[in-house]
Amino acid sequence: MVPEEKKKEVNDAFWAICRQFYNNKGIYFSQLDEQRKSNHEKKLALIAKAESIKNHENFKDTAEKIKKLQAEWKTIGQSPKAVNEKVYQEFRAVCDYFFEKRSQFFNDKEKEFDQNSILKKEVIEKITKLSGSKSLTEFEQFLDAYFKIGMVPKNDMNAIQKSFQSATQGYIATCTDMDEESLQKLKLSVELGAVKGTSEEQNFIQNKTRQLRNKISAIQEEIATLNNNVEFFANSKNIDSIRKEVNQKVEGLNAEVTKIKSQLAVLK
Repeated sequence: MVPEEKKKEVNDAFWAICRQFYNNKGIYFSQLDEQRKSNHEKKLALIAKAESIKNHENFKDTAEKIKKLQAEWKTIGQSPKAVNEKVYQEFRAVCDYFFEKRSQFFNDKEKEFDQNSILKKEVIEKITKLSGSKSLTEFEQFLDAYFKIGMVPKNDMNAIQKSFQSATQGYIATCTDMDEESLQKLKLSVELGAVKGTSEEQNFIQNKTRQLRNKISAIQEEIATLNNNVEFFANSKNIDSIRKEVNQKVEGLNAEVTKIKSQLAVLK
């Protein structure tokens, strides 16, 4: 028992400790409330960010942004108890909306690619039945139809590309009555069409353009050499026959340059 003379002192000390405890408790919960309010504001800001991008159709970049928002959400503590579950469900709903939309988009794309695969195979089959330049208009129409068809499933790409190349090369081989210039332009048009709209298009055009221009430069150098040689034999008694022979060669080479330039025009 506490001695009578100590009771008041002990009692005062006890209630002082209790008051300090409840005071500290009040401060703690007050700070906790403020922290949860701050957390709530941060979560509302994340929801607003997610809302602002949920309809973006750049799915790769947007998915990365949404995932970063989700990761940031996990670092934030609880909101006030009354709204904690509600705000979480709001954020989850926005994220689910985006990922479901992305999933639906790719499901639709997959169906579209499957249909494109069927359509391309049908066009290839029609090309294989053509023969000779008399069918050139039909061939060009089939090419136009083929190139307008969109992408196919990745697993089908190589097989369809090989079938297309085989069919077009097979048809071109039957056009024996076409002149060389027209044949080369036709081949180039097919090659260009096959990469049009893809990531390979620019590289193809640049490489092909460089190859053709290099050919022109080589021919022009040959022409210059031939003309110089004629001057070297200027005093020869056979100069007329030499000049005639050189002129014929130069004429043929110039014709070749004209053909190559017509191919360059296809690439522009």
